[in-house]
Amino acid sequence: MQICRIHFFTLFFSLFAGFLNAPAAAQITAITHARLIDGTGSAAADDRTILIEGRVIKAVGGPDLMPPSGARVIDAKGKTAMPGLADMHVHLVGGWDGVSFDLLGYQNYMNSLLYSGVTTVLDTGNIPPYVLQLR
Repeated sequence: MQICRIHFFTLFFSLFAGFLNAPAAAQITAITHARLIDGTGSAAADDRTILIEGRVIKAVGGPDLMPPSGARVIDAKGKTAMPGLADMHVHLVGGWDGVSFDLLGYQNYMNSLLYSGVTTVLDTGNIPPYVLQLR
């Protein structure tokens, strides 16, 4: 199974939320031994390797896909890689009240969503300028 050029943010790796905040770089990261749920309806595949260059997934394969020399290797044995979840009805905490922004509230809420695997949201409870700023 080979998946090429899927942007990094479309995939959420359980317990790797901190990794999502890594700056884009040319270094290759290999996530090995992960259980992969690809979001197509296919059965989960065990012992998969995911090669990421910067923020772009370059390849996904079985145990025969070897990390290149010098790659950062993350052993994901016992972990699951899956597409990010989408929450299409949120009310982000914080926002513009006509006087000031409550940025701390929305940052905490967004971090908790990301930690739970939600990488896409639709805010149905704020004014458009605020939502567009968050985008």
